[in-house]
Amino acid sequence: MTYAEWTRSSAAYRAYVTASQRCTSAFQEETMTDQRYTVVEQTTERPASKWTKAHTVTKYVVTKAGKEPRSYDPVYTEREHAELHARIANAIPDNYSIRRVAPRASSIRSGYVWKLEGHSRDPRPCKSTFDESNYDGDLDRLAGNAIRVANEHAAGSGARIAEAEAEEILREAHAARRAELTAQKGELATPRQIDYIMSLLAQREISGEGGGFYYGPTTRAGVEEMSKAEASVYIRSLTGDY
Repeated sequence: MTYAEWTRSSAAYRAYVTASQRCTSAFQEETMTDQRYTVVEQTTERPASKWTKAHTVTKYVVTKAGKEPRSYDPVYTEREHAELHARIANAIPDNYSIRRVAPRASSIRSGYVWKLEGHSRDPRPCKSTFDESNYDGDLDRLAGNAIRVANEHAAGSGARIAEAEAEEILREAHAARRAELTAQKGELATPRQIDYIMSLLAQREISGEGGGFYYGPTTRAGVEEMSKAEASVYIRSLTGDY
């Protein structure tokens, strides 16, 4: 059996083929469902010069459907790439973008890559790269992967944004509360004092010991609201230093 025959008969190769077919199927189902973007062909006649003959230059612009091409619209020299861009853009949410870029001179990549990015307040940004050299010319499979990644990320984006906003509200409320307490009591307990008090309280809970001349809060939230001076007194009471 040759190496090529072994490759095609191996379980890994069969899994690869299955995944490829699944991506292609996803691409066919999900693309071209919303014609937000289209490809416009533009030609320019270039006159002859001292070094060149007269010739026609053709380029393909990906622009919003029903709109005239704009200066910042993506431009391709190959229709295949422009159409692929439009199909991906039509199958992903509005706040995601796709673009084909050449590798940097310092990059180890030898071919073009497609960059997918999300543009929202999602605390987990969507930034994925799809290298054409990894797809052996199967751009439909590349597109299927890009569409899947964008839509899966978008599916959980709303919940992540809502959670991040809720956490920000809590942080702001906590900061406002600390500012209010500082104005009333002066400098608040330091993180080191807070950690030490909580460890002493934990030791007492295990040992069952009690006593002390100062009765303070037993939760971290309560300890965090103590002044620095109050925390010092509390520590002396808990350690029996009196």
